[in-house]
Amino acid sequence: MELEKIIEISWGEKIQNLLREKKIRRVLLVGPSRVGDILFNTPVIRNFKTTFPHVELYYLSSTYAKKVLENNPYLEGVIHYNRKAPRLWRWWEVRRMVQKVKEKSFDLAFFFNMSPQIVKPLKKGNISYFYPQKGEDFPLFPEGSHALERAMDLARPLGIQGEVGPMEIYPSKKDEDFVESFLKQENIRQPFAVFHPGCYQSRVKKFHHITIKKIWPIENYTKLGERLYQEQGILPMLSAAGKGEIRLAKEIMKNSKVPFVLCPDFDILQLAALLKRAALLVTVDTGPMHVGAAMETPLVALFGPTPLSLTRPWTKGPCQVLWKGIECSPCRGKGIKCKDNICMKKITVDEVLEAAKKVLEKTNKRDLETKS
Repeated sequence: MELEKIIEISWGEKIQNLLREKKIRRVLLVGPSRVGDILFNTPVIRNFKTTFPHVELYYLSSTYAKKVLENNPYLEGVIHYNRKAPRLWRWWEVRRMVQKVKEKSFDLAFFFNMSPQIVKPLKKGNISYFYPQKGEDFPLFPEGSHALERAMDLARPLGIQGEVGPMEIYPSKKDEDFVESFLKQENIRQPFAVFHPGCYQSRVKKFHHITIKKIWPIENYTKLGERLYQEQGILPMLSAAGKGEIRLAKEIMKNSKVPFVLCPDFDILQLAALLKRAALLVTVDTGPMHVGAAMETPLVALFGPTPLSLTRPWTKGPCQVLWKGIECSPCRGKGIKCKDNICMKKITVDEVLEAAKKVLEKTNKRDLETKS
């Protein structure tokens, strides 16, 4: 008598079969909700839709970062909630979000990151299947792999195929017109470089009270702006969001011998439209760096406490990354009492200027065309 062979398939293969049989038609994508994290996931959004065109894709996002996904042609919609609301109000935000999820009757929730803070409430959302279902479903990511590669590695067991990059963001004509109006208002008719010196910490804290690990010394931005203006004829601009970053930008401008232009509180799509026009972007490892990478803006990225292999710029545009690789780096800058962020201070103005010249040589964005 021949023994029956029982082949146990993985949870990923089971979900893949349900997708191929079109028994899964509506999917909620769930992941970290900062700007860069969402951009890392955009190739999976595109590849999911192109592999399974019958599926309606939705993304669960923070209110803060939902603009990153606006106009995305592969999504049916974005469900958002305010993760940073005061405690009692946050409870209401989560409850409202779960109700919206229930109304959509999702067949599958696909998690880029299974945070208990979001998995637990979504279990009340009447979702048929979760993937991954448990920790064992996560693949073992190769050491040194990028966040984009990890996102696609997570999706492949479901049969999702496609390239790892590029990242995608979609500013509208309205956003482009806003930037055009801003440039005319500021009478800008020469190539310009955008500096984004801040990061999440500098938006929410008083800059002079803490050591912010990612920050390049503010006097260096002043010197870099002066030299780009005097030696290259490029006007320096400062991108800033929130009171902390605006205060930081004003410190940079205060002692400059050349004009700086401040771009305060552009939303993320307006910033993307601005970076589409920029000759150069100089920034630390932060959300706007990844926006610039997605827009293929000529880019100089300054790295210190964060792991270069995981979050380096992923772009087809000209790019130079400066990282000193000192002994204590990367420390990620979280929960670390660092009184002297030498990993950033060791990057000199001369090195950044030389990197800027290299990317400028590879671009045709030096000539700003202002509409009449």
